[in-house]
Amino acid sequence: MQIDFSKGDNTIGDFKGWISPVGSTNLESIIHDLGEDPARGAITTFTGVVRADSDSSKKRVTKIEIESWEGKGTESMNKICEEIGQKYDLLGLRIIHLEGEIGLGDPIVFIVISSAHRKEAFGALEDAINAYKHRSPVWKKEIYDDGTGEWITTATQDSHPDQARQ
Repeated sequence: MQIDFSKGDNTIGDFKGWISPVGSTNLESIIHDLGEDPARGAITTFTGVVRADSDSSKKRVTKIEIESWEGKGTESMNKICEEIGQKYDLLGLRIIHLEGEIGLGDPIVFIVISSAHRKEAFGALEDAINAYKHRSPVWKKEIYDDGTGEWITTATQDSHPDQARQ
């Protein structure tokens, strides 16, 4: 499905983002979803994975639990995709954030960018990472090797998902 996001020069892009259950997608299927485009000169990807080191604790992370604000997560991801796709004159953009329990080393988020040239793709990739981390209603709970856990938030997300849903 092509979505027309015209910007002055009538460039058309296919920009979509969503929240997806763990195990429901992979990088290859997301790239395939972008389809073929003879104008494409670059496909740039980012895959965020669960790591053992925590930015907020000295404990070792063994897994994380991801929750999103139902309905708002996909809406937010779509808006971010539209904004970045238009700003960088992209051919296509996908941001898919996984939700559920995710083990060490497993993917959390996929970003796939299709563009005519690599320069705009790399700039868009950096902006996309920062945007979803700070603007999407997605929360992460780190589970540590001692069995305890802690909700982790970004600067603009300062409430637990249950509070945000009220």
